[in-house]
Amino acid sequence: MRYPLAYFHISLALLLFAGDAVMAQTATPASPTSASLSKRVLRQQDRQECTKHVVDLNITKRNQADAIRKCMADRQAARKAAAKKKTSDELHIKQSFLIADNS
Repeated sequence: MRYPLAYFHISLALLLFAGDAVMAQTATPASPTSASLSKRVLRQQDRQECTKHVVDLNITKRNQADAIRKCMADRQAARKAAAKKKTSDELHIKQSFLIADNS
């Protein structure tokens, strides 16, 4: 080995580059504090919460799937209703500003 320090630096650079590539592929899509989570993350959260809820209710194993499915559907419906109400409220606020500006 003529240049051991050079080989060391090259191997270290390759290791760091490969580590960054792996981290980029396995990074979490969004943090829980993010305003808009992806549908996949929301489904995973719903499934986890509903599974905990169903286990706490002590529902028999054969009926757990139906209870989890109903719980997830209820959570999704509540989320859609909240989003619809939010957009409706925002629209009313914008309209009231427009009316106030025109007056």
